[in-house]
Amino acid sequence: FFDACHLLKNVRTSFQVFEIINTPSGPARWENLIKLQLLQEKEGLRAANKLSSRHIFFSNQKMKVKLAVQTLSNSVASALVYCKKTGCAGFRDVDATSKFISIFDKLFDVFNSRSPACKGFKAPISSTNWSQIKTFMNEAKFCLFNLRDVNNQLVVNGRKKMGFIGFLFN
Repeated sequence: FFDACHLLKNVRTSFQVFEIINTPSGPARWENLIKLQLLQEKEGLRAANKLSSRHIFFSNQKMKVKLAVQTLSNSVASALVYCKKTGCAGFRDVDATSKFISIFDKLFDVFNSRSPACKGFKAPISSTNWSQIKTFMNEAKFCLFNLRDVNNQLVVNGRKKMGFIGFLFN
């Protein structure tokens, strides 16, 4: 297995570099994360996530796993959807970004699981959760094989492919 922490850092960096990754659900946009961070900074509160400018402008801290995990987390995906539902300006088209983030949050949880006491995707793979994980893995595999950059080139064939291919190999 490839190290899930390293893979997630690669995916986060690729997402920032590409700015837009076309997914089967539509375009996932890095700009949506910037908008969320700016909104939270302006309003002086966080929508149940830890997203800050350090997460968006991470070039001096690109080795910090915590920043990558918090950036591509379910709480950020949920915050984007919340902003859309409450009618915040600039958050109409966040569904694909939210789904993209959620997929990598779950992939990280599956491949970084350690404790048998954890639940959901954070629990080690076992006979009790195998069906749920297998269904998700098939969905994730379809998504990963169909991600495209703005030039309509498959991400898994491009120069920033390692994080995506690593999750596929795992």
